[in-house]
Amino acid sequence: MDQGQAYLQIAYSPGYTAGSFFLPICVVALAFYCFSITESVSIVSTMVGGLTTGFAICGMHYLGQGGISNYLAVYNWRYVLGSAVIAVVAATIALGVFFHLKSAWTNTWWKRMSSAMFLAVAVSGMHWLATVGTSYRIKEMSEDSRTGLSRHATVIVVICLVGFGAAVDHPVFCWIFRASRCWKDVAEIIPGMRNHLRATSIIGKSQPGTSEKIRHTSIDEAEDYSQTFKELFCVAAYDLASVIQEPFENVGVLYDEIMSTGTLQRGRSAQLLSRSARCHIQTDLEQASGDSMTMGRGQLLFVVRRTNKLEAAHLQANGYRFAAVPNIIDHLARSMQVTLEELRPRLDSMRDYVAKPSILEPGVHLACFALRPLFQRGFDILVCKNAKNLLPTIKLPVTELRRWHTDFISRLDNWTAAACLERLRKLSAISAPDERQFIDQLHDGIEALAEQVKYPFFLEARLTARPLRAPCRNLEGTTWAGQAMIIAFRVMTDVHQSQSINHQVEFTPSRFFLCQQHVYPDADHAIFARRIHREFAMVNQGKGLSTGPNPRNSLVGSRSLGRAPLGRQLSSLILPRWNTNFSKRDVNEGATRSDSFSEEHL
Repeated sequence: MDQGQAYLQIAYSPGYTAGSFFLPICVVALAFYCFSITESVSIVSTMVGGLTTGFAICGMHYLGQGGISNYLAVYNWRYVLGSAVIAVVAATIALGVFFHLKSAWTNTWWKRMSSAMFLAVAVSGMHWLATVGTSYRIKEMSEDSRTGLSRHATVIVVICLVGFGAAVDHPVFCWIFRASRCWKDVAEIIPGMRNHLRATSIIGKSQPGTSEKIRHTSIDEAEDYSQTFKELFCVAAYDLASVIQEPFENVGVLYDEIMSTGTLQRGRSAQLLSRSARCHIQTDLEQASGDSMTMGRGQLLFVVRRTNKLEAAHLQANGYRFAAVPNIIDHLARSMQVTLEELRPRLDSMRDYVAKPSILEPGVHLACFALRPLFQRGFDILVCKNAKNLLPTIKLPVTELRRWHTDFISRLDNWTAAACLERLRKLSAISAPDERQFIDQLHDGIEALAEQVKYPFFLEARLTARPLRAPCRNLEGTTWAGQAMIIAFRVMTDVHQSQSINHQVEFTPSRFFLCQQHVYPDADHAIFARRIHREFAMVNQGKGLSTGPNPRNSLVGSRSLGRAPLGRQLSSLILPRWNTNFSKRDVNEGATRSDSFSEEHL
């Protein structure tokens, strides 16, 4: 003022200046929090947020004006009202546009820029109009800077405040698949695993708030990679639970598929599309940056979990968001370097995987137990595509098998499916009414099973008259365990049989199928937990890994089971009853090579 005369310059009170700085921060932070409580944006929340933000802007201006120590500010009420209207309207538009775009997942940089421009109009427009409508009357002339702050000092204060501001049939995968179902027992040995990994230089000490640094060269030199990978998986799952601030036992269960990343680089057209992404990765690597979310070629293991409303609210309070798949799938596909056609069905499958566990309903079921021999690798088993722990089955409209039912089925023992259909059609015409009903139900069930498999080899499958017990859901409305009985047709397909039969069934590794029979709610988790503790007992004592059971045999042994699971019952069907083009010697050699069907090898 007055051509820069020092004694006429405005002096500000430090207390009022600091208050005018923190007031909009606190109020705008509250407005942002109110918007982020829910995913949807309502008109009421937009109006409330705009009003509070606009008043915070006005409060910032007039609180700072109140801190002028050597002038008396005189305000024109028309300009005060106009500046308040500008601040409230512009702030409401800015917040409404920003959070609407954010909720719709369309907040690109140029759209966010429009919100920033509206908010800039709210701040600058309010300040300019309010300043035009303000007159200053001098109270005293003083050059003593001890009672106030100069304009340069005010700028310095603001700057300082801001400145502080693998394959699923691998034995190790089977192990970690089961371990993810009993995290509570694994948690007790996590400290020992972490200390052992550090002692063997597999992981190094990291800074607070960051993850462990894995030294890949040390992994390759590890004496027992299987044990090392188990430890790395368990420690990583524990750290993941810590990051999302959830109990370790609630981190989720391992998904039954492994997803490959970086598949876009396999084609020439895909290379062109991912060129920018690869350049971005190269830049980050050169700068030694660990924050890039772009993934190269590799494999991903997923732990999946279904949350209730309370758990979802807890995760949102910790800064996480839930979004519809269409809103984020493009970004995920780019970061994983995979196509949308690869990612979309995998996300849908993971959603269904945790929505409703795949398990049989109580009752009597017809099943197809089909094996596909592999060269030097044992067998694959035919399973449902949407439930890889279940054989292709058809539920009969029979609640239980009576004595005369089993006697009738025993007369068809070792018959092919085609012969059974022909025989049942003939018996239906000459049987008593009660028997005719069961015969028709059995006939229709076999035809439905043949329609589900949709492949000629099923007609050559042979019936096993001895019913098998299988895990099933509890009876509806009760806590009583139900009973599911399986009448199986067994067949060994050609070695060149394709893996995918149709959209309903496919072949999966037998080792993993048998592993899945041990993860039902009433399975032998306690036995497996004791084996884990025995396996890593030496680690907890700081003496290195146990040299006890071989990792291939460390899942669970059949001798420890109080009740034979379905996998063990199916194992009894392999050798004694086959009537195929394979000799018994060939089957023996194949089973021995694979180590798949003996539960002692799981």
